[in-house]
Amino acid sequence: MLDWNDLRTFSEVARRGSMSGAARALGLHPTTVARRIEAAEAAIGAPLLLRSGRRSIPSAAGAALLASLEPLVDALDEAARRAARGGEGPVRIATTENGARVLAARVVPRLLAERPPIEVDLLSSNAVVDLARGEADLAIRTVEPTEPSLTRRRLGQTYYGLYAGGTYTPGAAASKGHLDGEVVLLPSGELARLPEARSLVAAGARTRIGLRCNSLLALATAAEAGAGLVVLPTNLAVLHPGLRLVRILDEMPPRAVWLVWHADAAKSPRIRRAAELVAAIVTEQLAAAAPGALAGRPAAGAR
Repeated sequence: MLDWNDLRTFSEVARRGSMSGAARALGLHPTTVARRIEAAEAAIGAPLLLRSGRRSIPSAAGAALLASLEPLVDALDEAARRAARGGEGPVRIATTENGARVLAARVVPRLLAERPPIEVDLLSSNAVVDLARGEADLAIRTVEPTEPSLTRRRLGQTYYGLYAGGTYTPGAAASKGHLDGEVVLLPSGELARLPEARSLVAAGARTRIGLRCNSLLALATAAEAGAGLVVLPTNLAVLHPGLRLVRILDEMPPRAVWLVWHADAAKSPRIRRAAELVAAIVTEQLAAAAPGALAGRPAAGAR
C-alpha cells in the first residue's frame, strides 16, 4: 500500500531535484528520504526517479504519479499556509544573517511602531525557505525566484567594499587592490564560496589570515576592533561605525536584492503592510550604501 509520507517525500525530491535538497526541506535525514523513495517504488512496482548527474528526475512512472500527486500536495500546502496565517502571530521574514542585521536595526522598530504593532519573527539563515509551503511569509533574497506562484520586488543592489577599523591602518597599495603583507579576515564554511571570500584570496598571495569565520557579523566586529582587513557588503558595513572604507570593490559585480512572497500571503493586511515597510526601508538603506552615496566618506588612512 502507498503511504502518504512516502508520496510526500517523492514529491519533494521531484520538486527539489535531489534527495539531499528534499531532506533539508522536510527536516529529515537523507537515509530516511532514500528509504521512503524505495518504499514508494516497491508499492508502485516501478522506479520513480532516475539519476542525471547530481540530479534526480522523475521516470516515466514517476512523472505519471507526480501529475496526480501535485494538485493534492499544493492543496495541502495551501491549507497549511492558511492555518499559519489564521492567528495574529508574528510576520515571519526569512533572510540571510546580513539581512537580519539590517532588518533588526532599521525595519523591526518601524514595524513595532505600527498601530497595532506588527510583531516580527526573523528567520536568519543562508538556506532558501519554501514560501509555497508556508515556511515564511516574506523573504529577502539575492537570487531572483522563478516559481510562478511567487511575487517578487527588486529593492536595489548590494555592493562590496574593503574595510579596516580600530588601530589597523592598511598600506597605501591596499587602496589599489594589492594586499600582500596585510592581515585579512576571511569568510569560511558555507561563506567561503561567496564573492567576499574569493576577492580576499585573489588579492594577495602573501597575506596573513588573522581570522576565519562563517559569520560576516563576527568578521565585521573583528575588523572594527582592528584585527585586519575584511570585505563586506556595504549595506552591512554602514551599520558598523568603527569601520573605515579602504575602497569600493568595483571588480565585484553588485548583487540584486529581492523581496519575495507567495501570492496567498498578500491576502493578509498585516503581511501586505509589513511588505510595504520592508520594501521602502531596505530600498532606502541599499541606496544609502551605494558607491555614490559613500563617495564623500573618508577612506582608511595609509601607513
